[in-house]
Order: sequence, then C-alpha cells, then structure tokens
Amino acid sequence: MKHYMRFLLATVVSIASISAYAGFEPIPITADEAFDAVQTGTDPIDPEIAAVVALVDVRTRAEYFWVGTAAQVDAVVLKGEEDKTVWPDLGKVRLIEEGKFLEYTIDGRYKRTQVEKVAKLETTAIALSIPYQLWDEAAAARVPNPAFTSSIDALAEQGVEVLIVFCKSGGRSTSCIVNLDAEVAEKFDAIYEIDEPTGPVTGVHGVGGFEGNAYNQVYNGYVGFPGRLTEIQENPSVSWKDAGLPIKVGVQPPPLPTD
Repeated sequence: MKHYMRFLLATVVSIASISAYAGFEPIPITADEAFDAVQTGTDPIDPEIAAVVALVDVRTRAEYFWVGTAAQVDAVVLKGEEDKTVWPDLGKVRLIEEGKFLEYTIDGRYKRTQVEKVAKLETTAIALSIPYQLWDEAAAARVPNPAFTSSIDALAEQGVEVLIVFCKSGGRSTSCIVNLDAEVAEKFDAIYEIDEPTGPVTGVHGVGGFEGNAYNQVYNGYVGFPGRLTEIQENPSVSWKDAGLPIKVGVQPPPLPTD
C-alpha cells in the first residue's frame, strides 16, 4: 500500500504502543478531503495521483436511510426565479454560518447565497452503504455484519483503488478497518477514514464521521448540526455535517448480500 506521511505517523505511534488499536489503522482525513477525492477521482492526500475512489458509509442501514448520507448537489434552484437553476462545480455546496448561507463556485467563481432565497437543492448520494454492523431489533443492539468483509473485497475486485470509510463520529470506521482481513486491505492502494487528521499523533478520535462529536453539549457542541462552528473546541470536528457538505436523507440502501 502507498505509505503516505499520515500512515507513517500512525505506524510509528502504533509501534510505540500509544495507539489503542493493534491492527492496521486507516489514514485519517477531513470530510473536505474525502469529498474532493470522490468528485475528482484522486487520492485525498495527494491530488496529483489519479485513482478509482469509493466512499463507504459503514453505519447501519437505518442510519443511512433516516439520518442521511454523504451527497453531492446536482443543482441549486432559487426562489422566485424558476428558470434560474445553477450547477455548482463538482457538486460541492457548503452550508456555512450555522445554516444561514450556502457557498459554492460556478466555473471557478465564488458564489454565496442566503438559504432563504433557495427553493431547493437537488442532491444525489455519493456514499455506498456497506454496514459494518447491523441492528438487531430483538436484542436492541448492533451486531456484526457477516457480509462486510466480502462486500469490501468486492469493491477491490471491481477496481476500486482508494477506499474511504466513515461512520457517525469515527469509532466504527477505525474498528472496521483495524479488523479487516489483511489480504483484503492489501488489495487497495490506500484506505482512509473521515476523522481527526492528527489522530495518530494526538490519540484523538471521534470528531469525524458523518456527525462528529457532541462535545458534552457545550456551545456549538450539539452533534450533527450542518455547518456548526467547532473552532472553540480543543479538537475541532472534521465531520461531514460540520463541514456543511451536502447530505441526502431517505436513500434506500441496497439489499444485504445473501449466502
């Protein structure tokens, strides 16, 4: 696998027994890096490297459907101007200032629009649903997905070179790769997760994923608020929602593989 600087740092820390994980750790990146990599078909750390990239949501199927998942914006439709539809570059639209504005570019030109002036956003999910765990209704608990490894392996067999995984805040995304069969992991050029980029050095985890950290419900600490500000925290969130990136709710995940 490609040995990028963050991977080397993670390895050094693992050897020094600072990391809590014993297996291979995915390389942590921000949600922004993940989005750009998927949309441009490049490695998230080195955009000069072209790659077949897959973004995988490893949360439960219920979370994928009800909470929403990573998406792109196909079009922004403005109120009162039914013929005024704009198409943002790379499908990248960011919700900023705690939900008051959208920012994006069109042909490289920066645009900023008040949310109240937007009629709707047309979005498409860009994350695949491959749950690391399934919800057991009878036990009221998450249980392992027996098809997880084979489903990840299938991506490699289909030509995926760079794998990016995410969960709610960064715990399951680390665990699913740490526990992934080594022969499967080695089929990818690199494996990343959306989590604190300095995690391997600081030991910080759990401020990434789709919703980030609740920060004990302090100011700006409510988990999963699109575009919230977390700069006041010692370890600001790098999650998808905190970055204000597009989401899509109500996407039906594919049927689970059967034997």
